Amino acid sequence: MADDETIERVRGWIDAAERVVVLTNLFRDFVRDGLSPLIQDAKNRVDPQSPEGEQLAAIHRQANADLSEVKNGIATGAVRDHRRVQDSLKQLEELAP
Repeated sequence: MADDETIERVRGWIDAAERVVVLTNLFRDFVRDGLSPLIQDAKNRVDPQSPEGEQLAAIHRQANADLSEVKNGIATGAVRDHRRVQDSLKQLEELAP
């Protein structure tokens, strides 16, 4: 039977995994429902050759870099093997700001 210290470590791991899932889902919703539509709308309205178009392209590149950084952080984190964390990570993989 597991000792109390082991049980507490497992509980801590599960709690950390759940926090990662919640934050990942919030980030996913922000990108999917807010950032991506905003960038797409701007792309439809802004001439890509204009200064605003260049600024939009830079914002888009930075958003993709930020998304990659979040995905990499989750994929290499301590709770990466938790099933719900893996599911949340897959949902991030489907995003494209």
